[in-house]
Amino acid sequence: MSRRLFIAIPLSGPVATEAVAVCGSMDKKCPRARWVDRKNLHVTVLFMGDVEDSKVEALRDRFRKCCSEHTPFELMATGVVSGPPVGRPTMLWINFDHSREFASLAHGIYNFASFELDLSPQRNDVVPHVTLARFRDGLPRLCAEAAKHVKFETSFTVDTFVLYESRLTQDGPMYIEIEKFAFSER
Repeated sequence: MSRRLFIAIPLSGPVATEAVAVCGSMDKKCPRARWVDRKNLHVTVLFMGDVEDSKVEALRDRFRKCCSEHTPFELMATGVVSGPPVGRPTMLWINFDHSREFASLAHGIYNFASFELDLSPQRNDVVPHVTLARFRDGLPRLCAEAAKHVKFETSFTVDTFVLYESRLTQDGPMYIEIEKFAFSER
């Protein structure tokens, strides 16, 4: 049996509250948006797809090791944008500054996971972002214009990452925390 797994940095506290407020402020300009629930707000680090149950414990061991090699760092939000950057936008994202620490974490997680899984080659230009909303028929122009004027410039400390299982339901994805990994404080 297999499960859809991914690694993410959960959003919580003031930055999650601010993200929810942004969604509320844009709701009228984005009437067809499927807004992401507060409990599901996260920065994806690595999507692994379907993973055999027999490999999960080995992955957890590897992620514990990876976690011990990183210390807390800050991610700075730069605003709300439409995404993805290639093709027709179908989402609203909170974008974050490029961060060496995030890139190092993403690279480390990918390397540790690739010992157990046959992963696609990792892109080097991954920009940390949080998905706020999805649109089936593409992002409406009024919504994209409104996003350009949203001020969202806050930072938060990244001191953990989480291994999640994603279950697809009629009401959208449901994310189940498998394990939370805390960075060393060194």
